[in-house]
Amino acid sequence: MKFGRVIILGMPALCLSNCSATYSESQISCINSLEYKLKSPSSLKLIRVSSMEQFFYPEEFTRQYGKPEQSLEYSEFDGKKGIWVRFDMIEYDASNSFGAMLRNNEHCYTAPLLDGSRQVLFLNPSSGSVDIPQTRIRVTGF
Repeated sequence: MKFGRVIILGMPALCLSNCSATYSESQISCINSLEYKLKSPSSLKLIRVSSMEQFFYPEEFTRQYGKPEQSLEYSEFDGKKGIWVRFDMIEYDASNSFGAMLRNNEHCYTAPLLDGSRQVLFLNPSSGSVDIPQTRIRVTGF
């Protein structure tokens, strides 16, 4: 399966312990996903939360994430149709199962849907990564 069935709805997401009003809805969703995976969610200390968006042409999107299962919202960039994929990056410290604090990163990818919600994406492991030129990348938040 290349796509998650989780959709970030247009309502506020609940955060288990480390969220503040300064995070976007997709960042909060990414933090929630991270907390769910941890052995000890209460040990989570956020170091840095940032986001950027990358513009993918349809063929690049399919190569990177697979064929879309739902109706994605397309935009235009330089006169060509494509999809802005949001990439949220969470740098954090958390204790492992032995109690030792470790620093790690969590990455979450989402794309806009026609109804205003966002679809969680997963990288296609069978394809190499797609190189997006700097002109098609925009930083959206730190």
